[in-house]
Amino acid sequence: MKQYIFSLLGVCLGFSMQAQIELGTHFMSNVAQNNLTNPASFTDNGYKVNVSLLPSVYAGFYNSSIAPDNVLEKRGTSLYLDVDGLIEQVGVEGMNIQTNLNVETFSFSFQAKRWQLSLHHGVRVSTFHSIPKSMLQFAWGGNAQFVGETINIAPSQNILAYQEFGVGFGYKIGDNLTLGTRLRYLVGIATYQTANAKASIYTDPEYYQLTADTDYLINTGGLPESDIDNGEFLNLDDFEPSLFGDNRGVAFDFGASFDVNEKLNIQTSVLNIGKIKWEENVNNYWSNGTSTFAGLDFQPLFEDGDYSPEEILDTIANTFEFTASQNGFNTVLPSSFYLSSTYEVMPKLTVGALLFAQGFQSDLTTAFALNIKKEVGNIFSIGAQYAYIEGGANNIGLSTSLRLGPVQLFLTSDNVIPLMNPMKGQNVNMRFGMNLLFGKIKNQKTAFPVPAENEEIIKK
Repeated sequence: MKQYIFSLLGVCLGFSMQAQIELGTHFMSNVAQNNLTNPASFTDNGYKVNVSLLPSVYAGFYNSSIAPDNVLEKRGTSLYLDVDGLIEQVGVEGMNIQTNLNVETFSFSFQAKRWQLSLHHGVRVSTFHSIPKSMLQFAWGGNAQFVGETINIAPSQNILAYQEFGVGFGYKIGDNLTLGTRLRYLVGIATYQTANAKASIYTDPEYYQLTADTDYLINTGGLPESDIDNGEFLNLDDFEPSLFGDNRGVAFDFGASFDVNEKLNIQTSVLNIGKIKWEENVNNYWSNGTSTFAGLDFQPLFEDGDYSPEEILDTIANTFEFTASQNGFNTVLPSSFYLSSTYEVMPKLTVGALLFAQGFQSDLTTAFALNIKKEVGNIFSIGAQYAYIEGGANNIGLSTSLRLGPVQLFLTSDNVIPLMNPMKGQNVNMRFGMNLLFGKIKNQKTAFPVPAENEEIIKK
């Protein structure tokens, strides 16, 4: 269990831009990657064909509780983690951490009058960590503070890597409504997931003994078997990624776009409704039962400067007994919901608002964003954004695109402050890439308009 705590501390100490909480891309209607947030969104850059031959990369990090500089103390030239301060800032519901890395290796879209076809291939890597506050308190301060109480020390950790092949289709119904859907074929690369996460500790008020009650199940797929007798649950030593193995699945995206009038547009979409079935290189590690053991207090290890992760891991591993099996299982994808509205204040200047929600197992992350975007012809665009993510600080984002002939470059980030000072942010992400544009769409107008007063003459 201790591995979760120190993975958390490692994230805080080694903060880097590495969830998927992507907001700014949704407003970049002139970039083909905007369609990834809503399959009913037609690319609005004046070209029929958009092709990305070079990878478009999205990387993001988010935690629900702290900014690194709030829990790191500088002593001389070294940084030290203020664990008491960290625990104090974690809310009663615990701490959630996400990291995401998405690489769109290829994308293609073709647009006609009433329909748009899109194809893409991508590789996704995501991690979700949910850590109870009582787990941090127990690990740092021992069990004396919880005499006579039952506390939850069960973390959830889910790591997922897969590749996907997607085909999407959007169609305009009438003059106002557009519907879209996308089918994703998934090939699992690796996963590490907490399927059951029950582990409670009770401290006897008379003898200070701890009674642990567990129903804790870890499933791994596409990974080598781990040595659970030595407290190892994630084995990467002999890991060889299988890009076309037997761990497969499907997922669907659905979206709609409605033009209320020429200036006001409303969109909604639901993404990643699906799962991966793991059948190759699967392992299950299960702890189920009740055990009693002496109290634990790790704080002296830190105060004396004798920090030994191996000693702590061994102590925890020997506390809970795990059994191993090899049964197939399913991984449900983290699903996202978008609801947005944009209004064209004047030609080439739009403002927008977005409500976002992401659900994964029992965790739900919400966000709200306001955006303003200015386009200069069909060559250059720049946008600014304010966003609030649940449990996090305020975020200031920027996005831009530039067309040089048939080449379009784009860059967006939902929070630019941590890009300049990584110690300041709870949330940071970035997407960048390059598209090739072909087949300019011509505005169709009547060549010789007929004055209204001559309509009777024409009829005769």
